[in-house]
Amino acid sequence: MDLPVDTALSYSIQPEDAGSPGVGPWVWTVIDEDGRKIVTGLAPNQDLAQTQARNAITDRSQS
Repeated sequence: MDLPVDTALSYSIQPEDAGSPGVGPWVWTVIDEDGRKIVTGLAPNQDLAQTQARNAITDRSQS
């Protein structure tokens, strides 16, 4: 059974400035099963970063 594309992708979210945890902007990265970065973005807060990363995974699985 072939798995859908989105199950092979994950994402990472971290503050752009690692020296100031909890302070934005936030960098999000979609990663494939081999650990390669597929797409990266920037968001003003953690919630939006998570939403954008999930949307990027959904967009990739629909194409």
